[in-house]
Amino acid sequence: MTISGNAPQWLTRSLRVAVALALAGAASWYSPWCTATFWHLFHPRGWVEYRGLRVRVPWLWTADTEAAEADPTATPLGLSLKKRPPTMDSRLPPQSVFVTVISPDPGITTERQTQAWLAMFHQSHPDADFQSPSPSVVPAGASCLGAEKRSKPDDVVWTCISVPGGWVADFEGRRQDAPIFFEIARELRR
Repeated sequence: MTISGNAPQWLTRSLRVAVALALAGAASWYSPWCTATFWHLFHPRGWVEYRGLRVRVPWLWTADTEAAEADPTATPLGLSLKKRPPTMDSRLPPQSVFVTVISPDPGITTERQTQAWLAMFHQSHPDADFQSPSPSVVPAGASCLGAEKRSKPDDVVWTCISVPGGWVADFEGRRQDAPIFFEIARELRR
């Protein structure tokens, strides 16, 4: 112990370690939120370019930018956006939006290509109740369809296709986050 009134060295060292452990614990507890914050720090405009398509990434969402920059022949599947729960103990599943670039099929009308996509969506959700969004939320030139599982009414799946715009967007998550999906889809630009 020092006589000059300063705290003992072992005490200050212990306090520093305790503060560092508390900060590390808080950062790991809120790691999904921290990940989204850092993603937006490195992408301050909040936009990602994916094969000529401009995709807005809302606050607290992240995008797989490595897929956006990858070789199209190596990763032809699309761009994934995720919104994770705010803390590690949350029981909520992550929300996801998946955007794919498409091109018109030669010899098939836009309407037939759209109907074929929506028919595949129906087939891939056999135990669901289907719904169409209000026209005010549907992006211009797109057709959208939603599916709700009877066993999980708070969870929904949406798909929107715009053959003229050259994209398909899918959403899987909670009903209250669906408006964010429609905002993302409305802002898709070539």
